[in-house]
Amino acid sequence: MAKKRKIIFLLLVSLSFYAFSWAEQLKIAPDFKLPAARGGSVNLGSFKGKQAVLLFFWATWCPYCRDELSLLNEKYPELQKDGIALLAINIGESAERINRFMKNYNLNFPVLLDANNNVAYDYAVLGIPEYVLIDKEGYVVYYENRFIHREQYQRLLKK
Repeated sequence: MAKKRKIIFLLLVSLSFYAFSWAEQLKIAPDFKLPAARGGSVNLGSFKGKQAVLLFFWATWCPYCRDELSLLNEKYPELQKDGIALLAINIGESAERINRFMKNYNLNFPVLLDANNNVAYDYAVLGIPEYVLIDKEGYVVYYENRFIHREQYQRLLKK
């Protein structure tokens, strides 16, 4: 298991360089509509002009994702206070599995289901966990595999 974690870590570090250049080139976040694990659906376009959005791509089998989900659970009230919507996008897993996981981890934020990996593909997600911060105007301002501190995301959103 430790060897697998090292391989995943090295893959994520090497992919972060690619992800940064992708965010610089992309600029406008691709729109999507995904089903929510707790019912209904969410359309990214509905946030445009209203509030910034932090996307978090993840899977239940990823140990780093579980650590980040715990951190996001803790930081979620802070993000809400700062007017940032958090959308955790699970990649390729069933609604049943996700709902069990959400209950066990007591996740308080919206979890969306990208069962066919279409949104992950549109965002060029090559490794997880992956964060994408989108400003109010719909532009990608951050693309990385780690959570940034409050001062950093506030600075990025003011540009």
